[in-house]
Amino acid sequence: MTDIEHVLMRAYSVIIPAFEERGVIADTIALLRAEFSKLGREAEIIVVDDGSNDGTSETALASGAKVVRNPINSGYGFSLKRGLTEAQHADIVIIDADGTYPIDRLGDLLREYERGYDMVVARRTGKEYRRGLLKYPARLVFTAIAEFAVGRRIPDINSGYRIFRKSIAERFRDDLCNGFSFTTTITLMSMLQGYFVSYVPVPYHPRVGVSKVRHFRDTFRVLQIIVQAILLYNPIKLFLLLSTACVIAALVGLIVAGSAGHWSDGSVFAAIFLSASIVTFALGLVTDVLAKLRLHFIDEKHGK
Repeated sequence: MTDIEHVLMRAYSVIIPAFEERGVIADTIALLRAEFSKLGREAEIIVVDDGSNDGTSETALASGAKVVRNPINSGYGFSLKRGLTEAQHADIVIIDADGTYPIDRLGDLLREYERGYDMVVARRTGKEYRRGLLKYPARLVFTAIAEFAVGRRIPDINSGYRIFRKSIAERFRDDLCNGFSFTTTITLMSMLQGYFVSYVPVPYHPRVGVSKVRHFRDTFRVLQIIVQAILLYNPIKLFLLLSTACVIAALVGLIVAGSAGHWSDGSVFAAIFLSASIVTFALGLVTDVLAKLRLHFIDEKHGK
């Protein structure tokens, strides 16, 4: 089989997590089917109904999708994991059901993905994406921390519109978040492990219906998830940052105390923080070795 024939025969599993989305799910499914047909690709569409009581499952079934239903609301990431279990194909598309992502830009993502990337992410643009007094500034801070950890620019850390190899999600499955931070964790883990990730800019639209995200609670949850991902996959970066902070604190304390004529107090302060810096860096080295051993066992589990 030639490369061209392989691309033409490529099939995708589309996973749509949905909670109380009866009003828009049928249109989402119809638009996806039409777009895949236009692009000459096969696709199975899996709707994971996360405990809806508004008839989302029935509407999705009537629209021809495969439906997996969670008996209770279990989370965005949990729903994606259930969809991954049901997926028949090696290439996965995920998209929300709420109309925020432009399905008509699917071709741009597919063409980029079929160039050989492991993951292609829709980078959100526009006023709707930048809206929010807490959400957008917090996203910038979290992205800066993540970029320090992975050593590269991350245009959109938690976009819910992307294509990736199923094997990536299977490798990281136990560490992927069951909540809205699923996309954040799979982005970080993929980049930290050297997978090829590309971004395609798309407009981001106002959602249909009411948002299920609780911004204040989920903002702090995202920070926790980012720190956990760094500790699991590249801990030396985090410990190096803390160690450097201790050195800076020691120098600042010594200078401040010295300028006030308290050199002895400044020396004690500096000694404490320099010792903390050495201990922190040593802990980082040990943690990094343990993280690499853990990844080795994960790869053995998946036959790599």
